[in-house]
Amino acid sequence: MSEIDDLDREILRELQKNGRQSAATLAEKVGLSATPAWRRVKRLEDDGVIQGYVGLLDPKKVGYGDSVIAQVTLEKHQDVELDHFVEQIRDIPEILEAYMVAGDGDYWLRVAVEGSEDYERFLTKRLLRIRGVAHVKSVYILKQVKYTTALPV
Repeated sequence: MSEIDDLDREILRELQKNGRQSAATLAEKVGLSATPAWRRVKRLEDDGVIQGYVGLLDPKKVGYGDSVIAQVTLEKHQDVELDHFVEQIRDIPEILEAYMVAGDGDYWLRVAVEGSEDYERFLTKRLLRIRGVAHVKSVYILKQVKYTTALPV
């Protein structure tokens, strides 16, 4: 992997703002011609710095206006139980983020739901049915005050 220089960082900042811009537009913004800019983007992709491109959706407009943080505590902490839990949650589409944490609880999950009834269904029909889950503490998010996917490069 090549080292990331200041020009690469500028390209990354621009792509985080708009991943759909053309190579010519990107090149103009960072002070390069299109071909060298495209080569740098290609290298950043090949090196795994750029992992992919996505369209960011408005959760409310697609029916997921609420989010809940589910703090999950497992009954046991052996590798088999930890691996089983992770394997079970990977394919649950409502879980947008999952973190193994130190401190209070074992995992924190950010869950997208339509509302409180939808979360109750998710909790009772999905999460609490995973073998090894001892306890779930839920924090209902009232208002999002900051959200970004852009890293400070």
